[in-house]
Amino acid sequence: MFFRLKQSPSGRVLQLLESYRNPEGRPRHRVVISLGDAALAQEDWKTVAAAVSAELYGQKPLLPPELSAKAQQWFDSITRRVMREGRWCGALTCSAGLQTSRCRNDSGRRLGVDGKILS
Repeated sequence: MFFRLKQSPSGRVLQLLESYRNPEGRPRHRVVISLGDAALAQEDWKTVAAAVSAELYGQKPLLPPELSAKAQQWFDSITRRVMREGRWCGALTCSAGLQTSRCRNDSGRRLGVDGKILS
């Protein structure tokens, strides 16, 4: 994940983006959350994005990033907001183009990597 500052008709907008590959294997970016005209210091973008990414994907780094007090506040705010808005699905996409990872499957059936039903 990474931050991008985008110019919109109403002003500057800070966005957190995620890189992924579409079903055809082409690299793409999607907006995880738009923060408006947030005052997150540019020197904190990389560490906050890495910490948010690790949290959302459930990855525990061996050496957690050291965040300043202000960066920690932004990390907490962003992760709470992403989870509250309910659009996050841990968007790992398998070769069949299906969303995997944190998506729910209430049917009781298991899917293979290729998207075929296993049971």
